[in-house]
Amino acid sequence: MRSPHFAYQKLLHPSGKAVVLIDIIAAPLVIIALVFLSPLNPISIVAYLLSAYALAISVMNARRIYRNIRTAVRDDKIPFVVWFKKMMRKNKYTALYLESADFRAEISLYSGLTANLIFAVFKGVSGVYYRSTWLGSVGVYYLVFGAIRFMLMKNYRVHKNDERTKDIRLHEYRSVRSCGVMMILLTLTVTA
Repeated sequence: MRSPHFAYQKLLHPSGKAVVLIDIIAAPLVIIALVFLSPLNPISIVAYLLSAYALAISVMNARRIYRNIRTAVRDDKIPFVVWFKKMMRKNKYTALYLESADFRAEISLYSGLTANLIFAVFKGVSGVYYRSTWLGSVGVYYLVFGAIRFMLMKNYRVHKNDERTKDIRLHEYRSVRSCGVMMILLTLTVTA
C-alpha cells in the first residue's frame, strides 16, 4: 500500500499534461462563473476552487513544465517547431539567428536598446505634456537603461574586434564602472 505522502505528491505535482488539462478546464469555467453565475452558486464555488488549485499546481510545477517544453523544443519533438525551424533555415539571417549565440545576443541588445529609447521618449514627452514629474522620471529611468544597453553593445563590439586581452580587460572594467554609476542614477530617478 502506498503512503499518504505519495498521494499528496501526486496531488500537488501531477504530470505536465494533467496540469495543462486542469488549466484548460479551470479557465473557461471560472470565466463563466464570474460573468454569468452568482458567487454563491455551487458551480461558481467549484469553479473558484478548481481555478485556485490550477493556479497552485501551475506555479508549483512551472519550472518542471518549462524545462520539459524547452527540452522538447530543443530536441525537435514538436512538429510545429520542426517546421518553423526548417522555414527559418531557408533565410541566411534567420538561420544565423538559430545557429549563433553571439548573433542572438547582438540582436537582443539592439532590440532592447530600441525599445528602451522608444519608451524613454514616450514617457519623457508624456511627462512634459502632462506636467508629470513621475512620467518624466520614468522616461529618464528608461533612458539610463538604454545607456546601459549601449555600453554593453560598445563593449561587445570592442571585445569582438580587438584581440589584445589587456585592452579588452581595461575596457570591460571601465564599462562595468560606468554601468554601476548608471545603476546609481537609476535608483536616484526612482526615488525622485
